[in-house]
Amino acid sequence: MRRIALIPARKGSERVPDKNIRKLGGHPLLAYAIRSAIESGCYDVVVCSSDDRDYLDIAESYGAKTIIRQFKFSEDLAPDIGWVKQALDNAIKFYSYFDAFSILRPTAPFRTARTIQIAVAAFDRSQPCDSVRAVSAVKEHPYKMWQMGNSLDSRIKDNRIISFMGHKDSHNQPYQSLPRVFIQNASLEVAWTKTVYEQESISGRVVMPFHSSEMESYDINTELDFKIAELLLKKGVAKCQKI
Repeated sequence: MRRIALIPARKGSERVPDKNIRKLGGHPLLAYAIRSAIESGCYDVVVCSSDDRDYLDIAESYGAKTIIRQFKFSEDLAPDIGWVKQALDNAIKFYSYFDAFSILRPTAPFRTARTIQIAVAAFDRSQPCDSVRAVSAVKEHPYKMWQMGNSLDSRIKDNRIISFMGHKDSHNQPYQSLPRVFIQNASLEVAWTKTVYEQESISGRVVMPFHSSEMESYDINTELDFKIAELLLKKGVAKCQKI
């Protein structure tokens, strides 16, 4: 089986400028995704997809092959399927067909090569499925959430009223009694290449969970997230892939 790792690293990031190449522990975030992919030994090719030449130069310096991403796939609202399909099209053109691919996002810097190995092995065992996706238990349960809108009493139409999003009175129930709910995280995704071409999806219809650890589920999206990541490293609570 031939496998390819895809590292997405577009330049545009409004909340954390140049997030994907910002240094954490002495190296840019995308470096940890690249090196964990290479050190895992799971992939025939490790490719970084970016719309910025400087980003790609940095990616190459850490051992990745590169693909320049088209602008239409780099906009804030562009779905992942666009850049993934472009990357796979280019990889097939310049290398060969790959049976499966993984997406390893730079914003999860505490992911390790060993975790990638475990996830890929789980994907191989979990057939038939279209993909395996890293998930973690939610800390804020959706049944405890509220939205602006109508009251439960249909007679009241007032957008100053809030209504809860769960079942009847679920917001007053103990957390332990509520259904187990998981949220996807940026740690990793593994899928068949045919899922992209046959279903126009990077995950498909049959998705198996990969329960990642709390640290490896950590995702950097804001300045506060970055500061916490720096503190976690400094205190030795978390570790990045060794480079």
